[in-house]
Amino acid sequence: MPRKNVIPTTQIVTSQSLAASFNSSAVPIQWEDNICFECVWTTANIVGTLKVQGSLTGINWADLKDSGGNTIQFSIASSSDVGIFDLNQLSYAYVRVVFTRTSGTSGTINVYVGGKMV
Repeated sequence: MPRKNVIPTTQIVTSQSLAASFNSSAVPIQWEDNICFECVWTTANIVGTLKVQGSLTGINWADLKDSGGNTIQFSIASSSDVGIFDLNQLSYAYVRVVFTRTSGTSGTINVYVGGKMV
């Protein structure tokens, strides 16, 4: 019996400091239709932006945009929270989470990914 391809829920960023900008590792999604990133941050004074990028090669990266051409992102502004990126029907071979720090020095983030074929 055929089975669906899945990415079981996997932690790809563990207690990463938000005191500096970072990129997660690349997640291969060639056989997946739906991808979800769950980002959980704890902070008292970090300000920055969290977004997802895609790539065909794993070398050149571009920010994912919504149907209106706006970058898909969460703003982190001095409070603990959870952000979910629920992505469907992507044509990229790889995706990753990117954090760009604006200010602040204290905070950490954990990022989980999961996905499945339709």
